[in-house]
Amino acid sequence: MKLNIRQKLLVALATLLIATAGIQQLYNRQALIVAANKDVNRFETTVAQVQINGLKSWLDTSAAIVSSAQKGFAEAGKPEIALAQAAQAGHFDMIYVGTDQGHMIASTPDWKAPDGYDPRQRPWYQDATAAGRMTVTAPYADASSGQLIISLAEPMNTGTVKGVIAGDISINNLVTNVNSIARESVYGILVDGDGNLIAHKDPKLTLKSATELAANLTKTEIQRLATAGKSVQMTISGQESIVYLAPIPGYDWYFGLVYDKATAFAESDQQLWSSLLATLLQLLIVAGGAALIITRALRPLAAMGDAVAELSQGHGDLTRRIKIKSD
Repeated sequence: MKLNIRQKLLVALATLLIATAGIQQLYNRQALIVAANKDVNRFETTVAQVQINGLKSWLDTSAAIVSSAQKGFAEAGKPEIALAQAAQAGHFDMIYVGTDQGHMIASTPDWKAPDGYDPRQRPWYQDATAAGRMTVTAPYADASSGQLIISLAEPMNTGTVKGVIAGDISINNLVTNVNSIARESVYGILVDGDGNLIAHKDPKLTLKSATELAANLTKTEIQRLATAGKSVQMTISGQESIVYLAPIPGYDWYFGLVYDKATAFAESDQQLWSSLLATLLQLLIVAGGAALIITRALRPLAAMGDAVAELSQGHGDLTRRIKIKSD
């Protein structure tokens, strides 16, 4: 198909406008994605830091009470009373000492060890002895109250008594605090060092493996993501999500945020569509205006072309004058 000069100009102009609009849309899209990512990062960093500071402060305080109970234990005439005072001050269910001789001394007077009970065979005793420092057990559900409990345990040596001092305390308030994070389609999670969920908006997932959220959310992957300190995209419970994990310093626990990806970028997608519609409208206006201007500007040239065509066919009028009007 052979194009005349008017059509060539219109095609060239249309190509230039479309290319310019395409480049503008690509730039707008990238700018909106960057802005949305910054908004997500700002929110996750702020919320995560507040939560991590709160969790660490609570754990540090609880651990300090268990540690300080050693001194009271060593100095008190009746160590059970010193342990009871420490338990009351820290809201512990119970603070107790397991000796290297296999004896148990507890803050609760009516607590009796089951027959054959040897504290030296318990995980809290063995973990603290092996680590040589304060340790935190994996959470477990208390058989009587149903509350989530952890044990903080530390090696002790008062000179006369050697063994491990430990305290059992509920973490239900911590779980409630994590689950209280409120923003559309975002929720918090708390994961222990074994990759098990301590806190999740679905209570049925408590103490379940994080792999029930995503098959690749293993213990190793959780540690890697927390160390990297960057949010990643993955499918959580069958939904495209953005996941951010961060460690709680000094403890083998991890706090995380899970976003619904569609909601997180909904505003930027809406802005992108609005920008696209505005660009299309702009193209139609500019193209229409340009076509009108080009048509008017080339009208004398079209008339001259028609006259030449008539002459070439032997029908032209050589006396005809072509009016050329210049605006």
